[in-house]
Amino acid sequence: MQSGLPTPPLTEDDNANDSSYTDLLKSLSIESTSDAPECSSRLERKFGDSELAFYLPSRQMGVNDMYLAFEFRAVERVMRRSRVRVAWALLRLRHPLLASMVEMHSYHDVRFVYDAPKSPDEVLLDANTALDYCALTKEDLADRYVNGPRTLSDSRLSYLTISQPRVGPSSLPTPPLSPACYSTPSYEDLPTEELYDYTIFMCAAHFIGDGMSLLDLCKTLFDILGSDKTTCQLEGQLRDEWHVKFVETTSLSHVLPVAAEGRLPTLQGKFRRAAAKVDFWRDQQKNIGGQAFPRWQSRTRQIGIRSVSFDVEKTAKILKKCKKERMSVSLVVFALCNMAWARSQPDNKHLPMMMYSALSLRPYLKPSYPLSSDLFLAVGYFNIVLPSFIPKDSNEAKLFWHRARSARDQCVRTAKSRMLPYRSREMAHKRAEQARAWAVVDDTKADSPAKPKEQPTVLADVPKTPSATLLGISLLGNLNSFCDHAKAPLFEVVGMLPGVRQRAGGMLMFSYTFAHKLYIVVNWDELGYDRDVFDEFWDGVVGGVDEFLC
Repeated sequence: MQSGLPTPPLTEDDNANDSSYTDLLKSLSIESTSDAPECSSRLERKFGDSELAFYLPSRQMGVNDMYLAFEFRAVERVMRRSRVRVAWALLRLRHPLLASMVEMHSYHDVRFVYDAPKSPDEVLLDANTALDYCALTKEDLADRYVNGPRTLSDSRLSYLTISQPRVGPSSLPTPPLSPACYSTPSYEDLPTEELYDYTIFMCAAHFIGDGMSLLDLCKTLFDILGSDKTTCQLEGQLRDEWHVKFVETTSLSHVLPVAAEGRLPTLQGKFRRAAAKVDFWRDQQKNIGGQAFPRWQSRTRQIGIRSVSFDVEKTAKILKKCKKERMSVSLVVFALCNMAWARSQPDNKHLPMMMYSALSLRPYLKPSYPLSSDLFLAVGYFNIVLPSFIPKDSNEAKLFWHRARSARDQCVRTAKSRMLPYRSREMAHKRAEQARAWAVVDDTKADSPAKPKEQPTVLADVPKTPSATLLGISLLGNLNSFCDHAKAPLFEVVGMLPGVRQRAGGMLMFSYTFAHKLYIVVNWDELGYDRDVFDEFWDGVVGGVDEFLC
C-alpha cells in the first residue's frame, strides 16, 4: 500500500524510545497548566461481592480478563499516537477504575486504589504507559492475550493496543508528544485520504466491568478520535474535564463508582430478608443439568477461538425468519446448542442440559451521583434448562422453535421477576464465598505443593440434584449501532472479536450481530476437551443456522 501519509509508530520504535517519550511529556504541559491548582488524594473503595468473585480467581493467570478487538480502516491522521493517547486519557479520566490499582489485605478485604492525578499532564502520562502500537493481526493479538503471559495485573487494570497489520517497522518519525493543533480538512477533502488497515485491541479486568461496558468504551473512543476537534483541542478538553472533576468539585468521595451491591434495592426487616434467602435457594433447586463435555486432565491450557460469520444477505434472511417466529436471533443460540448436543449425544438423554448466561443489573440499581463513572461490574446470572433428547419421529424444525421459545420464556421470566435484584445479591454473596474458599486452596497449594489436595468447605452445600452446565453463552445482541460511532469517511468498520482469558477446561460462546452480520464465536480450552466431541458439536451449531434459520 502506497501513500504520502506517514504510517503510525510501531512497537519497535515505541519500545526503543519509550523513555524519551516519557521524559518529553514530563517536561511539557497540555497547553498552559502551570497556574492550574494541583490536587493530591488517594481514594479507596472496598470490593463488592461480585467484584471479589471475579478478582480472586484472576490473581495468578488472569482468568476472565476481557478483550474486544475491532478491525477497521481509517485515515492515518486520526490514528496517530498523539491523538489516540489523549482520547485514551479522556476515557481513563472519566472512568477511574481503568486507571486504578488493587490492594489485597485479606480474602475479605480487597480494595480499589485510585491516585487522583495532580494535573492533566499526569493523566496523559498515565495513559501513555497503558498504550501500545504494534503490527499484529487481530487473531495474533487475541492468541497472545489469551495464551501468552498475562497483560493485566493488580497495578494495570486496562490496556489499549493499536495495531496496523501487515506493516513492518517504520523508519518514519513518530508523531510528537507535545501538543499539536493539527488542522482539520474539510469534508470535501476527506474522500481523497487513503484508508489504512487497523485493529483496536482493548482489554480490561472483568472485575471492573463487563463486555457491554468495554463495548461502550470503544464507542466513545471512536467518537473522540473521529470528532472535528484537533488534537490540541482534545488536550484542552482533557484539561477542562480534569479541572471540573478534581478542582471545582467540593468532594472526591464519588470519584470511584459504588459497587453494584451497594446500589441494589434492599429488603427491610429480618422476615423479608429470610424470605429472600428461601426464594433464592428454591430458585437454585430448579437448575438441573446433567450434560457436560468429556474433559481431559491437563496441567496446561491452550485456548482456541472458533468464529463464524454470516454475510449480510444471509443474516437478513435469518432475522426475517426469527421475526416471523417472534424470536430474538440472540436467544435462538440456546436452541442451536441444544439441538447440536442432543444429536451428537443421542444415548445421553436422561438428564436435561443447562446453559448459563448473564444479564445487566443496571435497570435495577438506585440512581448514582451525577458525575460518577458508569464503568463498574453490574451483572447477574441465569440458567436455561432444556431437554437433552429428540423424540422419535418428531418434526425437528418445529421442535427447534419450540425449544427456542422455551429458552426465551425462561429469559423473560428471569428478567421480569420482582425477586431478581435480591436473588442477584444472594448469588453474588454465594459466588464470593466460593471464590474465597478456592483462593485459600490455591494459595495453600502454591505455598505447599506437596500437601494433599483440599476441598473448600463452602461446597458442602451443593444440592443433591445434578447442576452441571454444558457451557456459558454471552448474548451481546445487536451491535449494528457501532457503525454510528465509527463513521465514514474517517472509518470503515470491518469486524469485531470478543473474548476472555479462559481457565483450564473453560468454554464460553458469544452471539451478536455486527455490521449487519451474524457472528457466533466460542473460546474453549483445546487441551481440556475431547476434540472430536467438540468438533461435532460446533459443526452442529453452525450447520443448524442453515437448517433452521434460513
